[in-house]
Amino acid sequence: MRKGLSAVSAAVGVIVMSLLIVSGFAPLSATTSYAAEPNLSTPGFIIDSHTHYNAADEWEKSFIEVYTKWNAMAIILVNMKNLDRGMAFAKAHPDMVIPYAAIEIDSPTVLDDIRMVKKMGFRGLGELFALNEWDYNHPKYYPIWALAEELELPIAPHTGIHASGQMSRMRPGYLASIAAKHPNLIIHAAHFGNPWYNEAGETTRRTLRQWSARGAIGFICTWSGIMGMSGEGVKE
Repeated sequence: MRKGLSAVSAAVGVIVMSLLIVSGFAPLSATTSYAAEPNLSTPGFIIDSHTHYNAADEWEKSFIEVYTKWNAMAIILVNMKNLDRGMAFAKAHPDMVIPYAAIEIDSPTVLDDIRMVKKMGFRGLGELFALNEWDYNHPKYYPIWALAEELELPIAPHTGIHASGQMSRMRPGYLASIAAKHPNLIIHAAHFGNPWYNEAGETTRRTLRQWSARGAIGFICTWSGIMGMSGEGVKE
C-alpha cells in the first residue's frame, strides 16, 4: 500500500513542483538558478494529472499512440459505469496509466464505493464535483475525506467554473480547510480555481509549506494535461 501511494505521490510531486517554479510560488531553494526566459523545450518525460477516460476502442488506441510518442503517463479519471473496463486498461498499461475512480460524492453509497474502488486497484479518487447544496468543506463530506486519507487515496476535486455554470461551492479555499484537517491526504485540484487563481495559488503556497517537512503535499492545483499541448489530442 505504501509503495503504491509513494508512486502516486512522486507523480503528483513532479507536477506540483513544476507548476510552483513556473508560477513563482516555489522557494528559491527549489531551483538551482533563476531563468529570465522561460524554458520552452519539450520535457523528456511528462505526467498528465488530468485525463478523462473514454471507454471506447478508438480512444484507447489514440491514447496509447499519443502518450507513447511523448513518453508520457497519465492519471485517467474513470466514471463509475466504466470502472471494470477502465481498470483493465490501466492494468494492461501500468507504465502509462494511473487510474482514478470518479466517485459521486453525493451518492448515498459513496463510502462503500470508495472501499470498492480501492479493492479494485484504483489509485485515487477524481474528478470530484460539488454540484448540489454543499461546498467541499461541508460536514456532509467529512467522512469522504477521512476515508480517503485512511485508505491513502489522493483526491482530485474540480475547482472553479463548471460547464453547468456552477462554481461557488468549488472554490479552492474550501480545499485548504480540508488539507488542514487531513494532513496525510493528498489533494491535487483541477483547473487552478478559475477564476479564483489568487486563492488557488495562495492555498497551494501556504499548504505546501505546512506539510513540506513531512515530505507530503497537502494541496496542489493542476491544469489539465498534454492533450491540447500536443496539438494532437486523444480522439473522443
